[in-house]
Amino acid sequence: MTATDESDYCNVCYMLNHEWMKHGSCYSKSTDTDADTDTDPQTYFINGLSINELLSVPSLNISQLAGQQDVLTQDIRDFYPVGIAVNVICDAFNKDSNGEGGAGTFMEVQTCWEIVQSQSNKGSGNLVPGSSNSFNMVSCKPASDSHFTVPCPTYVNIPEF
Repeated sequence: MTATDESDYCNVCYMLNHEWMKHGSCYSKSTDTDADTDTDPQTYFINGLSINELLSVPSLNISQLAGQQDVLTQDIRDFYPVGIAVNVICDAFNKDSNGEGGAGTFMEVQTCWEIVQSQSNKGSGNLVPGSSNSFNMVSCKPASDSHFTVPCPTYVNIPEF
């Protein structure tokens, strides 16, 4: 994302701040129990971009379904590694997303990760890719209903992106 004028720059800053405040806070504690360091926003975003790259194939597969109706939710889960539970999330305000029948409106896939620090980085708080850290996808706990989202029913409608 590139800010081309001042208003774009403000929008980018707002979005980055939102992501850090909402998601970075639960991510920020070091995975090394011997270290009392927090991960800074720059490291959070660098690691997020690295994980995004690891998800490029499932993301492409989902984007190719854009505009399709009544897609099996399991077909979306099958884009991810066998044996790894991901959460397929739908819009809570779509009347068909509440599990009472019909197809939900797809919003996102939640994936869960653990950071594996190299031996040389243990205790340093250094979680930056390129420093011999790697990421392992792990099974997510089942999603629950929230104010805006719900776990998808058996079928989903994938909106145009």
